[in-house]
Amino acid sequence: METTIIKPQRKRASVDKKFLIILLIILVVLAGSVSAVFIIDHNRHEYYDNLVADAEELVIQKKYDDAEKKCKEAIDLFPAKEQAYLIFAELYTGRGNKEDAKTILEKGYEETFSEKVNKQLELVRTDIQYDEYIKAGNDALKKNNYNDAIRYFRAAIDLKPAVDEPYLLAAESYIANGEKSSARDILRDGYDKTGSDRIRGKMIVVEGELQNAEHQKTTQYEAEREAQEAKRRADEEKRLKAEEEQRKKEEAKAKQDALKLSKKKEWKDSYVEVLKYFIAKSTDPNFEDPYIREIDDELSEEYDDEDSDSENTDDGDTDDEDSVTYDEDSDEEEESSADEESDDEDSEDSDEESSEGSDKKKDTEYAFELYDIDSDGIPELFISSSGKDDAEVACYTYANDTAVPLDNHNYKGKISVYQGEKLVMFTSIIDGFRHIDVFKKHGINLDTYITFFDNFSAKVTENYKKSSTINGNEAEQGEYNIELRKINAYSWKDIGRKYKLNDDNIEKGIDAWHM
Repeated sequence: METTIIKPQRKRASVDKKFLIILLIILVVLAGSVSAVFIIDHNRHEYYDNLVADAEELVIQKKYDDAEKKCKEAIDLFPAKEQAYLIFAELYTGRGNKEDAKTILEKGYEETFSEKVNKQLELVRTDIQYDEYIKAGNDALKKNNYNDAIRYFRAAIDLKPAVDEPYLLAAESYIANGEKSSARDILRDGYDKTGSDRIRGKMIVVEGELQNAEHQKTTQYEAEREAQEAKRRADEEKRLKAEEEQRKKEEAKAKQDALKLSKKKEWKDSYVEVLKYFIAKSTDPNFEDPYIREIDDELSEEYDDEDSDSENTDDGDTDDEDSVTYDEDSDEEEESSADEESDDEDSEDSDEESSEGSDKKKDTEYAFELYDIDSDGIPELFISSSGKDDAEVACYTYANDTAVPLDNHNYKGKISVYQGEKLVMFTSIIDGFRHIDVFKKHGINLDTYITFFDNFSAKVTENYKKSSTINGNEAEQGEYNIELRKINAYSWKDIGRKYKLNDDNIEKGIDAWHM
């Protein structure tokens, strides 16, 4: 008996393994393709959404041509989506072209079968038909075809029963046709359905005319007259009450103005003294400002308490720039004239210095302005040596019977204020180095709110790199710019240069400030 030996089929197993590897590779490729398709499709949908959002914003801004381009692109991308058609129709309606709105919505409904599109289409069709009825009715009314006019206006009422216009036009047609009772009836029906004050007013007139003609001495007429008299009395009482309230407001305002005026008498002399010191400072090279001093903690705490009480009592006085008005053109002309005179004086001073060899200091062109940062009825005094970024500046407030310096840090640059948050900002840019220091007024102090520094415009060397800081801490340029934009978004007002500082302008500048 022969024995048959069966050997393993290794070759077949190797073939199966290769087949599995090839199959796995195909599956991986297919998975990648599906993922790529999904990503592409997602990006297309996202791009569509962006187009629709942009178009909607442009319609709000009434930039209809740009919005139309966005809508067309969105529809070409996804013709089966509803949003672009709806915005397109709104665009045409905004242009006053309802026919085109109807056409685009009809196309949209054919492509999308959307209930929203169909609903909007019905509304547009109703609007078009309504406009046609109103136009036809008005044409008939002008031609004295009153019956036709009534028929068209009633058809418009059937389309839009909640709109008062066709009721009024129909009533006008009935009256012209000698049917005042029909006019009254349709006005009553219109008032019940719309609640319109216009219909009510017309209805009262028509009813009054009918009552005067037909029911002069009836009980109904007497009741109506009594109701009207009661209403007249109620209106009269309401008027008298409003007048009394207005009188009380005016008295309160007069008292408040008187209080502010008395305050003005208190702080005016102190500010005049400060300004005269600065005039002396600008001409005397050895002058030392006696107002720059440290305020002890006891004085700060005492004023903080007073400031808190003042804020509680003056909550109603929050007017910003509306409470302070200047003759800007006059001020600008005076400043321009003063600047020209100053230039002449500076030129003469320069000639004297060169000819006499004198060490006399050139006058600093100080200017000043009053501005009430915290709306407490007492303005702060702002002084600036120039309108440039390296200007010498000073700020004062009035407290405890004296002018108190708000700024003891010798800041330089342009002064800006934001009354809404009681903020003062000093901006200085010198040789590409920018310092922006923002403070919040608290009592007699300026508390640090936020500070910025950068040297982006400065000359860069090997040992000196560009940098920026916020509150003294290093910040990347992107973060720095974001925070700086937030601050710049406030409604800042540049101040400190309204009146050139001289003896003639001191009284003028202070007296010009009013509450």
